[in-house]
Amino acid sequence: MDINLQLKKRRELIEKQKSHQRTKVIRQYKQQVANDITINNNLKDTNEKLAEFQEREEKRLKDEKKLLGDNLNESDNEIKKEEKLKIKKEKKEEKQKDKFVGNKRTREEIEAERQKKINKRKKNYRNLHRTNKFGQPLMKYQIQNIFDKIKKKKKEGII
Repeated sequence: MDINLQLKKRRELIEKQKSHQRTKVIRQYKQQVANDITINNNLKDTNEKLAEFQEREEKRLKDEKKLLGDNLNESDNEIKKEEKLKIKKEKKEEKQKDKFVGNKRTREEIEAERQKKINKRKKNYRNLHRTNKFGQPLMKYQIQNIFDKIKKKKKEGII
């Protein structure tokens, strides 16, 4: 009798798992369809916006040609090109001046700076991890910090 009950429970669990998997697959499919629809709508919108933008640009170019005339002076174009080249050269020179060439510090200076950082770390570690002679941590600094905070709040009138 017990075996039959166990088999029945097992079959019920298997059916629940299968139904859960089916619903999961259906949910995923619905999400995919919804995502595809939104992506397609977004693509259509972007394509329409691009087409509108291109039309506006073409109209703007036509208007400029009408206002300025079809034949612009070639000398004006050459002058503009020369000015652009000068500006580019100036920018390159400024960038080269700003660049830091090489490491001008000596090895001794680098080593001294490294030792200072290490010593600072050691000092902080000692302060935060002090122990008594039995190896139990002392909370001296943390408690002092808490008392200081309480005093400040009393002065401010919060407490």
